[in-house]
Amino acid sequence: MGHTSNGYFDWGGRTFTTNPGSIVPYCMGFTLFFIAGLPLDLFSWIGTALAWPEGRGEDYQSAALAPSIFLGVSGGTLLGAPFFPFGLPWWNPDRDDADAATPPPAQQPAPTTNAPKTSEPLPAYDPAEAPAGAPGH
Repeated sequence: MGHTSNGYFDWGGRTFTTNPGSIVPYCMGFTLFFIAGLPLDLFSWIGTALAWPEGRGEDYQSAALAPSIFLGVSGGTLLGAPFFPFGLPWWNPDRDDADAATPPPAQQPAPTTNAPKTSEPLPAYDPAEAPAGAPGH
């Protein structure tokens, strides 16, 4: 349950908070509906504490707050979706703010070697066994 609600929360945040046309309605809807779901969190917290006694991690917190997270993201989606098309000219879901300041790294070719793929030592080189036409012969 915690992993699902956490994934839903991440989806809503990536979709609506990166779009300038829907960020304010989404945040308003998320806040209002999240608060409305707080009484239900008492039941999910008890169930999570019984089923997951160690009580650590992000998934534990998401499971305990699952009703509020589901209602918050759903409410934010309901209020943010009508305004989503207004921000499409400026919306780039693949770009983070940190990515805007730094250029992408240059692609480096993978190093190639003719070395054998085993960890056995190479045999010693004997110049007398060099094939005809090799340099120095």
